[in-house]
Amino acid sequence: MRDRVMGNRDSSLIRNLLYTVGFLAAATAIGYVFQFKGMQETNIVLVYIVAVFMTARWSDKFIWGIVSSVAATFAFNFFFTEPLFTFSVNNSSYFITFVCMTATAIVTSSLTMKMNRYAKRTEEKERDIHALYAFTSELSSADTVEKISDIVTESIRTMFGRNASFRYLDVMPSGETLTSDESSAPDESNAPAAQDTPSATSSPEHFTVKGREGALGIVEIAREDGAGISEEQRTLLNTMLENTGIAVDRIYSSEERYRNQKLMEQEKYRANLLRGISHDLRTPLMGIMGTAEMIEEMSGEDDGRKKLAQDIYQDADWLHSLVENILGLTRLNDGNSLLNKTPEPIEEIISSAIKRVEKRAAGYEIGAELPEEYLEVPADARLLEQVLINLLDNAVKHTPRGNEIKIVVQRQEPEQVRIDVMDRGEGISERDIHRVFEMFYTSSERPVDIKKGIGLGLAICDTIVKAHGGTITASKRDGGGTVFTMTLPLAGKGNSDV
Repeated sequence: MRDRVMGNRDSSLIRNLLYTVGFLAAATAIGYVFQFKGMQETNIVLVYIVAVFMTARWSDKFIWGIVSSVAATFAFNFFFTEPLFTFSVNNSSYFITFVCMTATAIVTSSLTMKMNRYAKRTEEKERDIHALYAFTSELSSADTVEKISDIVTESIRTMFGRNASFRYLDVMPSGETLTSDESSAPDESNAPAAQDTPSATSSPEHFTVKGREGALGIVEIAREDGAGISEEQRTLLNTMLENTGIAVDRIYSSEERYRNQKLMEQEKYRANLLRGISHDLRTPLMGIMGTAEMIEEMSGEDDGRKKLAQDIYQDADWLHSLVENILGLTRLNDGNSLLNKTPEPIEEIISSAIKRVEKRAAGYEIGAELPEEYLEVPADARLLEQVLINLLDNAVKHTPRGNEIKIVVQRQEPEQVRIDVMDRGEGISERDIHRVFEMFYTSSERPVDIKKGIGLGLAICDTIVKAHGGTITASKRDGGGTVFTMTLPLAGKGNSDV
C-alpha cells in the first residue's frame, strides 16, 4: 500500500513538472516569434501569463502555479531583456514590469486553481449524486437482506475504493437471531480489536445501520494507509446508510405482513373448520339429549336404564355446551361479524340462563338477588346468556352438592350494572386467579371427580364481556368459594346499539 502511494506521488510530481516546463518553453518559443516579428514586449509578457494560466489549470497543486509565475518572470528576464541570457537588468524600469508580471501571474494562478477546485467538487458531487441514485435504485429492487448486503459492500468498494463488509442482524418473531453469511462478513479471526492495539489505524471503521426500531447491522470499512474516509465521503456514506436502513425495514415489514397474512389465513381456516364441525354436531346432540330424556322418563326408579339415560344426557349436555362455546368463540373472532346489541332486561337473561342449567345443576340451590328497579343492558342476549351459563356450569363443577350458588345484581354508578356469580367450591389458588380467563388454561389443582374441561368456558366469558364494553374478574369469596364479578354498561346514555 505504501509503495503504491509513493509511486502515485512520484508520478504526480513528474507530471506537474512537465506541465510547468512545457508551457514555459512554449511561451518562450512564441515570444521569440513575436520578437522576430517586431512586436512589443508587452505581448510576450501576456504569452507568459497565459503559460502560467495553463500550468495552473492542468496541475493538481497550487504551488505549481506559484512556481510557474516566478519561473515565467525569470524566463522573460533571461531570454528577452538586455543583457540577454543573464539575470542582470540594465534598465531599472524592468523591475516594475517584473513585479507586475509576477503579481498578475500569481493572481491568475490563484483564481485558476480555485476554479479547478470548484469544478472538481462540482464533478465529484455530480458523480456522487449519480452513484447514490444508482445505489438507491438497486436497493429498491432488492427483495432480501442478503441482496442488500451485497449491494452495500459493492457500492462502497466502487465509490470509495475501500473493502467493506455488512454484518446484519435479523431478529425474528421467534427470537432467533440471524447474521450475514461469511461471504459478506469480515474475517475477524486474525484482526485484533482496536482497543487491544496501541493504534487503531489498522482496524476498520464501524458504522451503524439504523432502522425504525434500532440498529439493523454494522458496516465495516477498511482504512487505506491508516487513514479513514474523508468528511465528504462520510456525508455520502451517512446518506447511503439511511437508505440502507429504510430498505431493510421495508423487507422486514414485507416479511412481517406475509407472516401475518399466513396466520390470518390459518386462523380463518381453523375457525371455519370449527364452525362447520360444531354446526354438524349440534343437531345430533340435541337428538341424543331428547332421546335420553325420553328414556329416563319412561324408565322406573329401579330400572338400570334410567341411570344410563341420565349419564348419556349429562355427557351429551356437556358436549352441547362445548359446541355452543366454540360457535360463540368463532363468531366473536370473525372480524366481519358485529354484535347484535339490543336493550335486554337483565332479569330475563339471568332467568333464562338458570333455566338452561337446571337439569345439570340438580342437587344445587341456585338463587338470584335482583334490585327492585328495572335494568336493561345493550347486549346480544344469546351471547350474554352463554356467559352466565358458563359461570354457572363452572360453579356446579367446583361446588359440592347441596350448597348454594347465588347470582347478585347491583346497580353501580356511573350507569353500570354489576353481576356477581358466587359459589362455595374449593376456591381459586393465588397461582391460578390471574390466569383463569386464558384460552385453554385449566387449573392443575382440581379434584379428581370433576369432569375435565378444555379451558374454553371462562376465556369465552372474558371475550364476550369485553366485546360488550364490560369487565370480568375472579376473586376469593369470604368463607370459602369463588366470586366472578362482571360489570356491564346500562342501556341509555352513550350506549347505542350496533
